[in-house]
Amino acid sequence: MNMVRVSRVGFRYIEEWVLRDISFSINKGEVLGVIGPNGSGKTTLLKSLNRTITPEQGDVFIDGTNVKEIKRRELARIVGTVPQEASMIFPITVLEMVLMGRAPYLGRLNFEGEKDYAKAIMAMEMTDTLPFSSRNIDALSGGEKQRVLIARAIAQEPVIMLLDEPTSFLDIKHQIEIYDLIKGLNSRNDLTVVIVSHDINLAAQYCNRLLLLNNGRVSKIGSPEDVVTKENIEEVYGCRVLVDRNPVTEKPRITPLSRNL
Repeated sequence: MNMVRVSRVGFRYIEEWVLRDISFSINKGEVLGVIGPNGSGKTTLLKSLNRTITPEQGDVFIDGTNVKEIKRRELARIVGTVPQEASMIFPITVLEMVLMGRAPYLGRLNFEGEKDYAKAIMAMEMTDTLPFSSRNIDALSGGEKQRVLIARAIAQEPVIMLLDEPTSFLDIKHQIEIYDLIKGLNSRNDLTVVIVSHDINLAAQYCNRLLLLNNGRVSKIGSPEDVVTKENIEEVYGCRVLVDRNPVTEKPRITPLSRNL
């Protein structure tokens, strides 16, 4: 069953088209990785899914309903978004940050109740962030911040989670921890996940399917084996690569090659 359907979406900033004629669907409970070079439209595509931007052309449907017809508060209960990073102007604790995920369930003048705190604590337990719930968010390491942002999204109780480069600037250990966490949430909660990633190898290892963008268009969509090929990667990224199989997972793996080799 299609949880998300994107139909001929196009978007431009002023005159330059960033997305052009984008069409694809995402099944319920699927993990879709979005890969492609810088400037290929990955983040813009993610923003069109949660209606941060409105496409000039085409439509986005969630569970059969056009997102244009979904009220923003209701959409926030359906779609949780994890940005690359979050910087706060005012000091805020981890608990306060996670409680922001409960905003779609509160009235204008209502404060968080017992249920909201319970949901926030559960989200922090799931992401192993509860031990530093009273710490300032800006005092955390990069990996800790990312887990807090994921906890905030979990507290929203979404059925779809969008993540924009969740492992940027993280070391290998924290990259694996974040992807393991996301995959675990997907498996336990039947959560539909869309991950924008520059790391093709991690995306190939953890995602059910990959969408390869190039110049705002869909170059290829399919299984990691179908998408991560020498021909596809070299054509889109414009560099020489070796593509083989990870000896443990048997997923496709790329190694960039120097032009001088």
